[in-house]
Amino acid sequence: MADQAPQNDAQAKERERQTAVAPLNTIGEEDIGAGAAKIDKWLRKLTNDYVTLNVLTTFAGSLPVIGNIMALIDAVWDLVEMVTKKAYSDVLQWVSLAINLLGVIPFPPATGAARMSLRPMLHLLKQEIAKSARNVVPNIGEAFIAVLVTHLNDTIAGTLDKFVDEALGQLDGFLQSCAKKVDGIADALIGALQVALGEKPVFATGVAAERNTYDPKTQSTWSRMMAAAAEAAKKSANYVAATTSHYALPDSAKAMIRDTVASLTDLKGMARRQIMRLGDEGLQYGIKWMIKILKDALLRRKGKHSANISANNGTQVESKKPGGEQGATSAQVPASGDPSCKNCTKAAAGGAISLATGCESFGHTDFVLGAPLPITWTRTYRSDLAAFDQGSLGARWITPYSTRVDVAKAAKGRRQGQMSLIYHGADGRSHAFPLLAVGQSHRNPIEEITLTRLSERLLAVDFGKPMPAGEAADWRETYELVDTIAAKAGSQGKQHFRLVAQHTNSGAAIGLRYDHVIAATGEQVLSDIVSRQGEAIIAHVGTQPDAQTGLIKALWELKDGRVVRQLAAYTHDGEGDLATAQDENGAGWHYSYSHHLVTRYTDRTGRGMNLQYDGTGADAKAVREWSDDGSFALTLEWDKNIRLTYLTDALGAETWYYYDVLGYTYRIIHPDKREEWFLRDDAKNITRHIHTDGTTDDYVYDANGNLKTHTRADGSSVHYAYDARHRVTGILDAEGGTWKRDYDANGNLTEEIDPLGHKTEYAYDPAGRPVRITDAKGGVKTLAYTPDGQLASHTDCSGKTTQWAYDGRGRLARITNALGQATRYRYTEAGETARAAMPADHANHPGQLEEIVHPDNTSEHFAHDAEGRLLAHTDALGRRTSYSYTRAGLVSQRTDAAGHTLKYHWDLLGRLRELHNENGSRYDFRYDPVGRLLEETGFDRKATQYRYDEASGVLAEVIEAGHSTRLEFDPLGRLSERQAGDQTERFAYDRNGRLVEATNAEARLQWFYDRAGNLVREHQHYLDHGHTAVWQHGYDELHQRVASVRPDGHITQWLTYGSGHVHGLLVDGQDILSFERDDLHREIGRDQGNGLHQGSKYDPAGRLLEQQISQTKPGAIEAVGIRRSYTYDKAGQLVAIGDSRRGNLSYRYDPVGRLLEAHSRLGRETFAFDPAGNIGDPSDLDANTQPAGRVTTRVAVRLGGDGRSMASRLMDNLLKDYAGTHYTWDERGNLVERTWNGEKTVFTWDGFNRMRSASTYGKTTSFSYD
Repeated sequence: MADQAPQNDAQAKERERQTAVAPLNTIGEEDIGAGAAKIDKWLRKLTNDYVTLNVLTTFAGSLPVIGNIMALIDAVWDLVEMVTKKAYSDVLQWVSLAINLLGVIPFPPATGAARMSLRPMLHLLKQEIAKSARNVVPNIGEAFIAVLVTHLNDTIAGTLDKFVDEALGQLDGFLQSCAKKVDGIADALIGALQVALGEKPVFATGVAAERNTYDPKTQSTWSRMMAAAAEAAKKSANYVAATTSHYALPDSAKAMIRDTVASLTDLKGMARRQIMRLGDEGLQYGIKWMIKILKDALLRRKGKHSANISANNGTQVESKKPGGEQGATSAQVPASGDPSCKNCTKAAAGGAISLATGCESFGHTDFVLGAPLPITWTRTYRSDLAAFDQGSLGARWITPYSTRVDVAKAAKGRRQGQMSLIYHGADGRSHAFPLLAVGQSHRNPIEEITLTRLSERLLAVDFGKPMPAGEAADWRETYELVDTIAAKAGSQGKQHFRLVAQHTNSGAAIGLRYDHVIAATGEQVLSDIVSRQGEAIIAHVGTQPDAQTGLIKALWELKDGRVVRQLAAYTHDGEGDLATAQDENGAGWHYSYSHHLVTRYTDRTGRGMNLQYDGTGADAKAVREWSDDGSFALTLEWDKNIRLTYLTDALGAETWYYYDVLGYTYRIIHPDKREEWFLRDDAKNITRHIHTDGTTDDYVYDANGNLKTHTRADGSSVHYAYDARHRVTGILDAEGGTWKRDYDANGNLTEEIDPLGHKTEYAYDPAGRPVRITDAKGGVKTLAYTPDGQLASHTDCSGKTTQWAYDGRGRLARITNALGQATRYRYTEAGETARAAMPADHANHPGQLEEIVHPDNTSEHFAHDAEGRLLAHTDALGRRTSYSYTRAGLVSQRTDAAGHTLKYHWDLLGRLRELHNENGSRYDFRYDPVGRLLEETGFDRKATQYRYDEASGVLAEVIEAGHSTRLEFDPLGRLSERQAGDQTERFAYDRNGRLVEATNAEARLQWFYDRAGNLVREHQHYLDHGHTAVWQHGYDELHQRVASVRPDGHITQWLTYGSGHVHGLLVDGQDILSFERDDLHREIGRDQGNGLHQGSKYDPAGRLLEQQISQTKPGAIEAVGIRRSYTYDKAGQLVAIGDSRRGNLSYRYDPVGRLLEAHSRLGRETFAFDPAGNIGDPSDLDANTQPAGRVTTRVAVRLGGDGRSMASRLMDNLLKDYAGTHYTWDERGNLVERTWNGEKTVFTWDGFNRMRSASTYGKTTSFSYD
């Protein structure tokens, strides 16, 4: 049974009203209408429907304003909120009012654009400062600065620094104009309210609405702008037409109106003083105070620019200014849908709940039948998919083979209330298209879906970019029009299009038949799914529906018209909800519901996720989610005014997500208060990604949405070219290298040409699978496939073939290498009930891999649960390692073959919190709210702290036992500098991200590359000696190094064959080594220039079996004949070496593979370990030592009950004493002293934990590093 839902106090108190500072192209007319409707609703509620927004318009008069309807609506609402809450002393309330008024005051006209730009900027600045605690100097984040720079680049000329200075200089004049404007707005509100009191008549004269509602050059009047607002309010989804009251206002209502009028009058009296004091630099949270905070932040970050070093162009800093103008509004309509994968960032939380709509959606795959176009039966549940309340799998479940196009009225979105073609996709999202006549098409450029009416009965749905006329899309679905049975017409419309075929452009297709007829309703339902390649049937699935309800009870695989096996089975409850689903291996998921809303679902091992909603309808939002043990708990809350979702995790950390009306994210405020922004074009392609550290990635697209240019955070750019079918034909990398591609008529890649002109060619079979690859040297690789499209063989360019074989279910059964050696795989079959009935930690679930038999006939065994988690592994010696898991499915314990346990402890977010080793010692981890590691404390209880830059969040310092290493990274996150004490190392990269320079006090290293990225030259400058060493390298057509010129002028060459296997080595043109290789390209013979030959043999498992060295050079003075053989146990551990010179050696291991004993003719050497694997002296010091020959045992050994050597536990994993040697370690874990028989060796280490010196016998060896 699930635990109770975790409670959270985040929503206990009412949140402050938020303002959406959003890219201007995300704020639509519906949002303006939402704000206007809110004012209209307040007026009507207060006056019992006597006064509406239209009435207010008549009192607005000719008060001059500029065209900024969002600012005007927000300013009016600020006044409403102030008089409603009596919040006259709240500085932030006055700040909000003044900021909004800045966007509407008309004078001076020359500053209109600047003031309109200043308004969203100040709202954003206000939000940024609000992140810091009171009486603490606010920290201005790098991402915030980047957003402001982008915003200003799109609106006015000049830099951010200049704009801030001008704003400070003109602020007092702006505020005076704002104070005057308050009087006019308040008077209009008072006049409108007096209508309800009968003190003023309603003017009948209409006012023309302003059409330019967002234009700094438009000089308008308040009445015209409010008329535009009234029009927008009537279009709002939340607008309810006012009805004139025929009854007199009750005295209580009149009293409330008079109180509001009095409050507005009082507010007029104090407005000037309150607004003007916002220009006082000493007033905390005042406007001037905030701008000064921003100015100081800009001064601190001046000069912080990074540049890359280009091997071709030297040092450059680039500045790009893509679009990103911001607007601000305090009222928006809710999101009407969820985004596609174009969102790029997280669009859903947990298992997963949509951050935009609160819809719960997840998918489970019951089976996959292999074919060139496989049949993948993935069920997707979506809580708002009410159109599938009578779906064939149960309410609100959909598959790729039950997608549908309904002819019905759209319930939401831009086509709300209009008859539409509503496409319900496999992901559960629905998209409304206009009705189409035969031959007509309509394309959704955001979703990249095109509907075409082929005939009265047929509809095509094409996916992807628009194709040239007459060319087929890469993926097409065909639907046929059928009548809906009466029982389903309410949710599906009287007619709908059902899926009949899926097509690729390679000839593969899936067809669907509807031959089953439900006797109770007469409905034709899905009967067959057939995957074909050309005319050949490759895979066939048949359905078994319930005779009364039509719900699918089971699916079966068919071959040659015969039923082969059951693929899935389902049971449903009395409400038509899917209760259990069984996959092809007999494992089951379980589901619980309330009003068709899933409230709990389990994986195939019974581990569950639980959900809570805020309602019972299809539009209900999932507001909580938690796993059975309380981990991964989430709480979601939607802002009441704007499109903003507050996501609180199980540890109380809160993330804010802002999104547009289609659900696409544009802003994220992470739990550490750092921000991330996504600016988009109208097709929702990301044009600029502002990272939390303030760096940016910019993207430019062509008219079809193909990425043309990606400008990365370091200013480097990659450019792309496309053909008419939108396939990449050229890439120009950041260093000027050109990579070319070409395709055949079916869109298959046929050749690639690198910047050096080397060409790789590809050929395909009729199914579009690669069958031949010709490399730039002319080498040919060939591939072959099984009928269902799986790889059957690969022949390399040396003619060596590897083969793969599969069982009847398409699972890998055997791999046969080029020597004919086979590795076999065996799976537990569904009929093996005896195994499945064993205890959970011993049983391998049916369908999971159970055994691997290696070419030497040794085998490994595995036990998995139904989700594929490894429960146990048993090697060929019968040694077993087992694993346990938490209720959330995370590994909790590993028990090795010796019975020792490693334990894992996780926090509620699934992050490793503690690790307890086999000795019982603990390793701790501590994280910040966004998951960055703050501290780790080792088994030795020594702590390492990680500190991050306050403005960017980038790792800045690592403190290890009190020693600090300071780090700097370039804009792409690559290490550019590190400092430890007086040591500094610097690194630089070219514009393709390759390391080109590294410097420290001892050396300066440089690397140079060709256009294809091969290292062709390296310079090693040793500063102490004033010496420079130069290496040069040459490559073949496959970019493999074949020659190097050393600093002394000598040339080393490698002779290769095939795909790069070395068969010879030359120095200055003279043969030094030649190699002979077997069919697996392993070395089996080596001939040296001095006449020595070394031969090698391998066992079937690929382990070295024998080595022989002999003299092959004629006239050798002394014959050479050396042989060494190797013997292994069944687990692959080396147990014996037979050496023709040194005699035999043997080895013995403990159950976890640690060496216990080594035997040679020189003696016997034994070893002991503690449970965690630390070598050490045995815990029983009285144990017998066993001298053998001239060498005594190194360690006195105590044998455990099972014959294992035992050592004392090292709780901190640091060896102190071993075999008469004493070790001393510093606080960072570096060895500083080693003492043996009274002789000391002293080691010193530099700040980067590298050995600096070793002193022994009075002599010191020093080390330096390049």
